[in-house]
Amino acid sequence: ILIALSYYPELKNSPILFRIRKRHGGLNTRPTWAGAFESPRKRHFVITISDSTEEMLMPVLFKNLPFNAQVGVMGHELAHVLDFYNMSTKQIILHVIKNVSAKYIDRFEYNTDAICIAHGLGYQLLEWSSYVRKKMTRETWRGPDYVHRAMKKERYMNPGTILKRIEANPI
Repeated sequence: ILIALSYYPELKNSPILFRIRKRHGGLNTRPTWAGAFESPRKRHFVITISDSTEEMLMPVLFKNLPFNAQVGVMGHELAHVLDFYNMSTKQIILHVIKNVSAKYIDRFEYNTDAICIAHGLGYQLLEWSSYVRKKMTRETWRGPDYVHRAMKKERYMNPGTILKRIEANPI
C-alpha cells in the first residue's frame, strides 16, 4: 500500500481508511458518505480490501496476489481516490446515479487504469491484469460480479492495452 501511495504525492494529505472486510469483490474504493458532501480538500475515503469470498475468487484476493500485482491493483484503487478527489459533490452524485449503467462503469474503470498507468504503475497494473486473467482462465476480465458468465467485453484494460499505454507514457 505504501509503495502504491508513493506514486500519488497529490494524495499525501488525503484521509484514506484502509479496512479489511468479507466482500464478494476483491477491493472497493469510495468517498465516505459525509465526505461526498465535503469540499474535495476535506474529503475522506475508504478502501475496502476483501479477506474472503467465494472459492472461485479466492486466488484473486489481495492477500493471494503476487507482490507487484498487489501494488498494481492498489495503484488502481488509489486512482479511484484521486478521481473522486477531483470531483465536485454534484459529479459524485451523478457518478452514483450512473452506476446503474454497465457501459458507464466499463468506461470509468478503464479510465481509472489510465490514471494508474499515467502515475507510473503500468508494469504493476500489467502484472495484476495478467495474473487475474491467468488465474480465472479468462481472456477478458470484467470483475468478480461477472465471474459466472462468459463475457466478451472488457471492463479493465487488458495486458496488450496496458503495454501500449506504458510505451506511450513518458514516465
